[in-house]
Amino acid sequence: MTSPHMITVSRCDDGHRTHPVRRDCPACGADMHPVVIEGKGTVITWTRIERPPEGFKTPQLVVLVRLEAEREEKDPPVVLAAVADTTTKVECGNVMLIRDTQERYEAEPL
Repeated sequence: MTSPHMITVSRCDDGHRTHPVRRDCPACGADMHPVVIEGKGTVITWTRIERPPEGFKTPQLVVLVRLEAEREEKDPPVVLAAVADTTTKVECGNVMLIRDTQERYEAEPL
């Protein structure tokens, strides 16, 4: 990957994209192929986890981010990511960059 804010999604020949990567398109049933896109999108919801599972820092901020649409795309993919800096003020509508750390996806404000 050329940028830390690039992530892999699936895309079919009809232009539908999904995340995580999958073989068959849930919208049309066509074969899907992995493509690398910019991990930039808008927070659609978020939560603060005060008692995360063992091994995770407390607290955890987790966001659900709808990635930016391509052209006339109706349903761009959605990514679940942890906010790297837990002091970040998160609100629905914030634009975030998603980074694949190979262990998890991390989000940071744009």
